Amino acid sequence: MIAKIRNVLIGENECIQIQSMTNFPALDMDANLMQCRLLYSMGCKIIRFATQRAAEIEAVAGYRKLLQLEFPDICIVADTHFSPVVAELAANVFDKVRINPGNFVDRNISTKIYSDDDFATERKKIEAQFIPFLKKCEKNNTAIRIGSNHGSLSERMMQKYGNTAVGMVESVLEFLEIAENAHFANLVISLKASSPLMMIEANRLLMSKMIENGFIYPLHLGVTEAGSGDEGRIKSAIGIGTLLLDGIGDTIRVSLTEPPENEINPAKYIIQAAGVESEKHQAFVSSKRLTAKIPYVVSRFKNGFERFPDYYFDQFRLTNQYGQSISDDIEIVIIDISMDLPTKIGSIKKQISDADEKKNMTDFLLHYRSDEPDWEKFLIYSAVHFGALFIDGFGDGIWIENENFSANNLVKLSYQILQAAGRRLSFPEIISCPGCGRTLFDLETVVSDVKKHMDIISNIKIAVMGCIVNGLGEMADADYGIVGAGKNRVNIFYQRKMVKQNILASQAMDAMLEILSRNNHLK
Repeated sequence: MIAKIRNVLIGENECIQIQSMTNFPALDMDANLMQCRLLYSMGCKIIRFATQRAAEIEAVAGYRKLLQLEFPDICIVADTHFSPVVAELAANVFDKVRINPGNFVDRNISTKIYSDDDFATERKKIEAQFIPFLKKCEKNNTAIRIGSNHGSLSERMMQKYGNTAVGMVESVLEFLEIAENAHFANLVISLKASSPLMMIEANRLLMSKMIENGFIYPLHLGVTEAGSGDEGRIKSAIGIGTLLLDGIGDTIRVSLTEPPENEINPAKYIIQAAGVESEKHQAFVSSKRLTAKIPYVVSRFKNGFERFPDYYFDQFRLTNQYGQSISDDIEIVIIDISMDLPTKIGSIKKQISDADEKKNMTDFLLHYRSDEPDWEKFLIYSAVHFGALFIDGFGDGIWIENENFSANNLVKLSYQILQAAGRRLSFPEIISCPGCGRTLFDLETVVSDVKKHMDIISNIKIAVMGCIVNGLGEMADADYGIVGAGKNRVNIFYQRKMVKQNILASQAMDAMLEILSRNNHLK
C-alpha cells in the first residue's frame, strides 16, 4: 500500500523519504520557519511538530501556509499524545497526524486488572474515539501515523503482553484493524525503541503479521532516544540499516540529541550504505545464528594482528599473551564485507550457517576496509554493514581498517558496534531523546554533562529524557533516568522509582553522581 502525505508518496517502490522534527516550541514561528527551511534545503520534506494543545495547532496553521508557498511539496506533521480531541483538531490543519496507540485513549497509568471482558470493553472505547478521527482525516485527505514506542504501551497491553515487541505489534494491529474496518488506508506505521535489537524484532514481527494478513502498510523506521555523537549514529545505523537490508522500511528518521539538521546526512548515509537509494530490496528474509559467541575485536599493528582485550592474533592463529596457541583446531575464515554488502548478506549468512551445521571449528572474522576520509560517513557505513550481520549472531570477530583514522579510534568503533548490536557490553550507555517543543530544559547540555563522567561510571544505562509526556515510560531500558519535570527542572529515577524531584537541570549530574556513588555504580 502507499500513503499519500500532501504530494509525497510513501510505500511500495517509492523512494525512501527522510523525516525530522523541529525542536522549538510550536508557538515560536520565526525559529520554526528558519529550521524548516534549513531541513528542506538538506533534502527533508517531512517535518514534524510537537502539538499538545489547540494553541500550538493554531500557531502552526498560521505559518504552514508560508512554508508551503515557498516549498509546495513540504509536508507538515503533528505529533499528538493523550488527546483524541487535539488529534481531530490537527487533522484539520496538518498533512499527517501522529498518534500513539499507547495513550490515544487508554493510558499506562491505570492500576486496574483487566479481564477478557474488560479488554474488549476498552477496545470499544478506542473505536468510539478513533473512528471519528479517521472520518475527519478522510474528509481532509490527512494521513495518519500510528506510532508505538517501547515503554509507552497502554496498561492493558502491558498486562496482556508485557513491555515487549509482541505488545508493540499487537497495540498497532488493534488500531490497524479498526482502520481497515472503517476503510481508511492512508496510514504509516512505526515501532520504535531505544534498543536497536528491540526495534528490529518489533518491525520484523509486524512485517510477518502484515504478510500473513495480506496487507503491507508503509513503515517509518527509527531508533528512538538513540543519543548523540557517534553512539547515536551507530545505534540508528544498525537499527534502520538492518531493516532496510531486510527489505523493510519506507521512510526514516535518525533521532539525535542534537540540532535536527544534524540528522539529515546520517539518514542519507544509511540509505546509501543499505543500497536502497534508487531501488528497495524486495524480499523480506531474516535469520538468526543459534551458536553465536561473544565477538572479539581485531586491529592491525606493525607487529601483525592484535585481538582486544585479552589475546593476540598472529598469522590467523589464536594465541595468548605469551604466544602459546589456544587451539590448533580453530580455523579463522576472514569474510570481506567491504564491497556491495546488500547483494552478499544472504550468502554470508548461509556460509556461516552451513559451517555451524557441519560443526566445523571455525571462527568467522568479519573484515571491512575503506579509504573513506569522512568519519561520519565511514562510521555509518561500518555500523550498517557490520550491524546487519552481528545483530543476528553472524560473526565471531570484527576487524575494521581505514588508514585515515587511528587504530584506537577503529578499536573503539568496533566495540561500539558490538554493543549497539547487543553482542557485548563494554561501556556505560546513554539513552537520550532528540528533544522537541515539549522539552523545557537544556537537554544537550545535560547529556554533555553525563558524557563527561562516562569514564568513572560502571557499565549501566542512563536515560536523559526531555519529554514530560513520555519520558518515564520510554526510559524503560535504562537503570537511571533524568526526566524533564518543568521549566529548567528535572526528576531523577533509579529503577523507575523517583529518587530526586524537581531539581535544577544544571544540578542534575551532581545529584546523579551522588546517587551512583550510593548505589556503588561508580568505578
